[in-house]
Amino acid sequence: TQPEQCLVTLDFIEWDIHKAIKLCKLQNILASFNLSLQECREALQSYDWDLHTTALKLKAHH
Repeated sequence: TQPEQCLVTLDFIEWDIHKAIKLCKLQNILASFNLSLQECREALQSYDWDLHTTALKLKAHH
């Protein structure tokens, strides 16, 4: 993750550092999926911000 992307992510999530980290990690884990920040946030929200579960569920659906 590039520093610029970190700032974009922090701005997007209103500077919630823990959620920003999860968004960045999910985008990195599923890099080939080219998910937007909005798509990542919606997916993480669906699984109560559980990164592991979210990644597994998204991988299973693609």
